[in-house]
Amino acid sequence: MLARDISGTLFLLVALQGLTAANKLMRAPLVLDNEDPIVHIKVDGQEVGLLADTGALSLFLIWKAWYTETYQKPCDSSIFGCYECNPSPCQEGPTETIEFDEGSNVTVFDHSGLIKFAEGVAGGINFGLICGFGSPDPTMEVWASLGLGPPDGGPTYTSITQQLADKGLIAASSSSIYMKPDGARMVGEVIFGGEDKSKYDGPMRFIKVMSDDFVQFFTTSIEGHKILMGTQYARVDSGSYKLVIPKRFESQIVTLIRKRIQIDKKEDMFFFHCEDFKSLPTITYTFMGSQGEGVPLGISLGALFLPYEQGLCYLPLYFVDEDIWILGSIAFVNHYWSFDWGNSRIGVAKNSLLTLRVVVLPGRVRKGAARTQAPRDSAVLGSRAFRNQAGATSGSRSPGTL
Repeated sequence: MLARDISGTLFLLVALQGLTAANKLMRAPLVLDNEDPIVHIKVDGQEVGLLADTGALSLFLIWKAWYTETYQKPCDSSIFGCYECNPSPCQEGPTETIEFDEGSNVTVFDHSGLIKFAEGVAGGINFGLICGFGSPDPTMEVWASLGLGPPDGGPTYTSITQQLADKGLIAASSSSIYMKPDGARMVGEVIFGGEDKSKYDGPMRFIKVMSDDFVQFFTTSIEGHKILMGTQYARVDSGSYKLVIPKRFESQIVTLIRKRIQIDKKEDMFFFHCEDFKSLPTITYTFMGSQGEGVPLGISLGALFLPYEQGLCYLPLYFVDEDIWILGSIAFVNHYWSFDWGNSRIGVAKNSLLTLRVVVLPGRVRKGAARTQAPRDSAVLGSRAFRNQAGATSGSRSPGTL
């Protein structure tokens, strides 16, 4: 009887918080851990880290019983931590395998729990618990995911944003992300339910989302030197660190960068002397806005970089054979992004805080392109990202680069 009363009180509190949270924002703190934007929350009282991933839509955690048995090490050895049921262990149910474009996959079973954010609490949130992991890269580590990407119609893939909206805890099924420098770290927030206008300067400018989750752009330039003419398509994917670019543009881009700074290639990575970071140029993409206007976005290659070895750092550029463009987490530095999938638009504005260049301490160096979640109906792994959707339209540049 006492346990029933306590449980009833708990759910009453959650319900009351839901009423007061309606039409408000819910927040989760974010820290950039080397290449990965990690969100910290509590699930059933257990602290976990999740990759804030706009290239995926699933919410899944690492199951403690599986992790400790598989890797023979404690959960605190992972930046993501683990989740376990009380009483433990969780009862494993039917499983499903989620595939990602770079070839990795996680196998999960369904569970639900109470999530506590920095601002707001939500009960009965559905998520997956990892009970299997595979990757063609033996150095890749298993991760937990906070999927912020668009829905694909799959019945088991309800994003955390949509779940919060369905429960009436937030006013809209949209989310936003920003990152700002804090000493030697990059920190920020994931905000559910809309935008916090105090976190960015000027008006939000909206980029039109085309089929799937691609955005269209017309030109790419480095310090005014145009690289690309015509129309191309890209993804905005916080789950990837780098700017992913088709290899056919490598020669032009590298030549323009070398006019500013010495860079050397080793395997598929480019290196420069870390002390020269102030000479790194800005890459500008001009996107098609929601009304057909041009929306230029400048991404400084010196805004964030990772030391490698012996005074060398590597450029956040990755050239691939496929016609694929990805704007990774470096594009989030000093910018505020809003993801309004329901209205087929992505907003971007300048961060309202002082722009600084920050060196992130070395750690894992991931050589792959992206951990973008593959579609449920994909016959070829990663087909949604690794394809060309070239068109014939063009657009004009509008004044002012974000």
